[in-house]
Amino acid sequence: MYHRLSVAFEEADKDEDILITVLTGNGSYYSAGTDFSLKEMEQLGSSKGTADGTYKHWVDTLICHSKLVVALVNGPAIGIACTTLALCDVVLASDQAYLYCPFTQLGLCAEGSSSYTFVQTMGYQKAVRLAMLSEKVTAQEAYAAGLVTQVIPHATFLEETRRLVAKYSTLAKQVCGKVL
Repeated sequence: MYHRLSVAFEEADKDEDILITVLTGNGSYYSAGTDFSLKEMEQLGSSKGTADGTYKHWVDTLICHSKLVVALVNGPAIGIACTTLALCDVVLASDQAYLYCPFTQLGLCAEGSSSYTFVQTMGYQKAVRLAMLSEKVTAQEAYAAGLVTQVIPHATFLEETRRLVAKYSTLAKQVCGKVL
């Protein structure tokens, strides 16, 4: 999965006609996070170094992406799906979505640069709540903390996010990647 995301973002970066790259989920979840099953780990590579490199490459690709990155959080965002939201330019979340980082419960370190980006985005105390204490945070709480750009009623989420992405696509291409 991480390799496919990296390739898609790299291709979008090279395409001058693309202004926006959109991330969203399929079904009721934005993403359930990394699949730690044996099958998934084997697909990433037979060695831990290969798996780590694939994952790191995806995060690096997202950080360096020159297009406007819009996350459409249609449902729960767990683990890496949550942490990489802080690397997106715009995060539109359904009012039924929640964010959850179960790292400490799994004996893992925070990922996706979140030990830095969460503190910068939300402040230390709110970052600790999400990344260290493994508490679920609602979309509304994430909005109040500054991690989510806008919360949209779930009943109109698809329609409203399509409208907003269309609006964003009218932005001047030559300026969009250079504003901030």
